[in-house]
Amino acid sequence: MDTSGLESFAQDLRTKLLGGVKQRLRYWGFEEDGSIEEAPEEIEGGYIFRGEVHGDPGVPKKWRALKNAVNQHDVDHVAEEAAYTWFNRLVALRILEKNGYVPDTLGYAEDTTQPAVLYRARQGVIDVLDGEGEQDVREALLESDDDRAFRQLLIGVCHDNDLLSDVFGRINDYTELLLPTGLLQPEGAVERLVTTGVISDEDFEQVELIGWLYQFYISEKKDVVYDQSGKFQPEDIPAATQIFTPRWIVRYMVENTIGKQWLEKYPDSPLREEMEYLVENEDDDSDSTEPIFDDLSELELFDPAAGSGHILVVGFDLLMQMYRERGFTDREAVKQILTENLKGLEIDRRAAQLARFALLMKAAQYDRQALDRDDLRPEVYAMPEPRDFSTSDLRAYFGDDVSDVHSTKIKEALDLIKEHGQNVGSALKLDLSDDARTAVTQRVADWEKKTRNGTVRLDEQELHTELRGYLRPLLLLTGNYPAVATNPPYASSRNINKPLKNYLKEHYPQTKKDLFATFMEVLPDHTRQRGRFAFITPPSWMFLSSYEDLRVHYIENYFFDSLLQLSRGIFGADFGSVATAVQKAKHRGRTGRYFRLVERTFQEFHARHLHELFRRVIQNPEFRYDFSEYEKDGSIPNVSNPEGKRLHYPGVDQQDFEKIPGATIAYWVTQSMIDAFHSEALLGEVAEVKHGMTTGNNKRFLRTWYELYVDSIG
Repeated sequence: MDTSGLESFAQDLRTKLLGGVKQRLRYWGFEEDGSIEEAPEEIEGGYIFRGEVHGDPGVPKKWRALKNAVNQHDVDHVAEEAAYTWFNRLVALRILEKNGYVPDTLGYAEDTTQPAVLYRARQGVIDVLDGEGEQDVREALLESDDDRAFRQLLIGVCHDNDLLSDVFGRINDYTELLLPTGLLQPEGAVERLVTTGVISDEDFEQVELIGWLYQFYISEKKDVVYDQSGKFQPEDIPAATQIFTPRWIVRYMVENTIGKQWLEKYPDSPLREEMEYLVENEDDDSDSTEPIFDDLSELELFDPAAGSGHILVVGFDLLMQMYRERGFTDREAVKQILTENLKGLEIDRRAAQLARFALLMKAAQYDRQALDRDDLRPEVYAMPEPRDFSTSDLRAYFGDDVSDVHSTKIKEALDLIKEHGQNVGSALKLDLSDDARTAVTQRVADWEKKTRNGTVRLDEQELHTELRGYLRPLLLLTGNYPAVATNPPYASSRNINKPLKNYLKEHYPQTKKDLFATFMEVLPDHTRQRGRFAFITPPSWMFLSSYEDLRVHYIENYFFDSLLQLSRGIFGADFGSVATAVQKAKHRGRTGRYFRLVERTFQEFHARHLHELFRRVIQNPEFRYDFSEYEKDGSIPNVSNPEGKRLHYPGVDQQDFEKIPGATIAYWVTQSMIDAFHSEALLGEVAEVKHGMTTGNNKRFLRTWYELYVDSIG
């Protein structure tokens, strides 16, 4: 997918929607500082606002909810949330209709420039509203107020579509009041979305599209967050840490976790030839590679920082091939994959919604009816909004038998999620016994069944909905999985807020310097013994002294199956990255394969060229490359350069890393150098090592060339 034009498109759409939402906030009487200039007056059957009588009795309640949201946060926060709410629904609707999953809605009716839903209403067909809503649309059309009619129809479509409601939540709150006017104007949001040339028909078929749009949508806020002084607050963390992972890196992580585990059970599977990013070792037939699952439904892949679901989507495709090989129909496989195999947790509610949507779009590629089945919803959840649950709430939900035994521990866990969930995310440590976890799982399943059967009261339904938002993350964070893969959040301790910093200091003292390193502890904690986990991070953990304890722990307790050290460019102007596949088992004499796709620390590659370079060396392990010849406008040669740098380092014994001072992951070091470190005296043992001569203050005493007169330079 060509993403070159998506950034400006997403940001332009954000600007239009955000401006429209702020205009609606002003209309509803809210000043920029949150003060109220005008409020609706409730009357029988409606309300009075700005001197006019209106007939919608539900508006005053929605307005009060809007007021509470502004008081709890601020106007800017509420505007951002509402703008994004309408962004994701408009984009999701467009994707659904372009793929033929819903009738044309936003797309123009034939030979017109009218959205199809508005055109049908003009023909008398209003099938997404009834009662007062339908009458309001008819009155608006009689008054030639297309804008009002379309907004009512759009709200009706969102209410009427169970998929949108299940994935993104229902909008029967103040969000409806903030739906912008002017959507149908020339160059307005609808025209931009429907007529854009940036997104091709083929792009609309790619489930990753909505994830890319989200990353670009929040990129402006990300810039603001990094530019501002102070620490990332909980609401800033999603924008500051969301990075969309290139597909080939995702395939590397997925194929070297669940892909390897599949081949451990079925070594003759033809899937081996289709996994282009699988890195196999000579030791892959050792005792540590015994099959970890019996039934395919047990081969779970968990992403604890799921983002918009890219890793899980790629996992879906590979699992589908496995199920087909075992004789399942696509429909049977879709149900198993969504309900059994794929799990995800995300700190950002909006990203989690997109992950669920992306997985459903992927499921629909194999079974179009998957979108219509309300029992098929992805197991991807977000950390919930803070909320208190009383002991009586828990007893009403779990019953006396469970509450008498487990309520204390369950309550403690829920309180921790309330206090830290939206700040700490999946790094949150929770303690729940196996018996308690089994009891919670069974009760949640019972309530889900009763809800689908319509046998719960309204108050019970509300309690179940609220508690489910806590219990699903609780179950995910107290589980262990055969495979875990993620692109974790990156945030230095210098940038995070004090409560998060204190939590990491207490619970992750070895890795408190950066969230990505913290997740290097989180991943094996959620991986079963002999399971596999994979991640992509900055390379600093391989070398810096502050991560020495982490490196030693990995070397002594886990097996580095393979590692890709990459030059700058995977995520744009980054500082390099490293993708790693690890088994949660001691190495027991096994050796790993390492790839050094970097020469100079600050040499930046185009992401596609790093992909090409890896493909070359996977196909030809003897491939060599001269980094000095690299040009961003060029390509990676097909033929190895004998004078180039070595890229592939097989048969590396990770025990040798501990022979090097600091236990650095220096996989390219020769055996003679390692032996020298191990057997010869170190310089510090012979003489006192000190820093050489220094100015003491370079900024004060040194001058750069442009600060000097030309005739003063020798």
